[in-house]
Amino acid sequence: MRRTSYQQGSLKLAERRKGKVWEFRWREVQIDGSIRRKNIVIGSLEEFPNESTAQAAVDALRLEINQQTPQQLIKSISLETLVNHYRQYELPDLFNKTKPGPDTADEDRKSYATQVTYEGYLKKWIVPRWGAYRLTDVRAVEVEKWLKTLCFKKTGIALARGSKAKIRNIMSALYSHAIRWEWADKNPITSVRQSAKREKTPDVLTAEEIVAILAELPNPLRTMIELDAFTGLRRGELIVLPTDTVYGIGAEAFSPAAITSLLAAKQRGRDMPPPVLVGTAMTGMPTRPPTTLGSAPSMPATQMMTRASARFARCSSNR
Repeated sequence: MRRTSYQQGSLKLAERRKGKVWEFRWREVQIDGSIRRKNIVIGSLEEFPNESTAQAAVDALRLEINQQTPQQLIKSISLETLVNHYRQYELPDLFNKTKPGPDTADEDRKSYATQVTYEGYLKKWIVPRWGAYRLTDVRAVEVEKWLKTLCFKKTGIALARGSKAKIRNIMSALYSHAIRWEWADKNPITSVRQSAKREKTPDVLTAEEIVAILAELPNPLRTMIELDAFTGLRRGELIVLPTDTVYGIGAEAFSPAAITSLLAAKQRGRDMPPPVLVGTAMTGMPTRPPTTLGSAPSMPATQMMTRASARFARCSSNR
């Protein structure tokens, strides 16, 4: 019986009408035993300026075309190769450079905002440190020690426990992905200890303290603090609001991050922006206080909310 070998395939730079592209070629065994040559365009020369970057992009594809290869021949998979394959299947919107529409809702599909978060941790922390490691070379103790040393380079401030726990969980998800595709037998990250508890207890204001602060603030600052204090809504977060029929989702209209999260949660595109609701506290304001530099004159409340609505629409369209 002929032994199945691991296919490396061939990567070549080919000419197309729109310019040069990287083309990957390999062979595929058909049901009748015949061999069929196949090829796929990986990307343009602008996307992958040299062969090494293009080779890294096809590593995940090599795993797929070698599904019939004995698993002991795929033991040298690097973590970076696994990450590229994980991006293709678990972060499809970012991998394909598309934005989810209202018809792409799937309980097993991560939201666009979650995909962006995962990609940020992968690109900034995980791949630079562990990308060159083989899956079998990653040790739980080493990962645990590494997490304790993580800090921001510019400030030297250590990452919060919650962020470290998120990194640990994403690495564990990578190994779960590898086990599902039968590229790994165990998940070493399950043995990594990392607490997600807060390091400092938050200072919660009493009702009397909140009232005292509100008495010293002019509008619209007072209204903004009222929203934060009475709803618990922080910048960029979402909140569930009861309506006369069903529950709705709201966010701060002045925060681009909150708008992005809201549209992702509602599975909406730029063509279906949510409305901006104006409360009675805002409509009762006659004018906006002038800026400290005196560069902007007082503005009627209705005009201010019109501009806020326009800003909301711009943020939605730039998403």
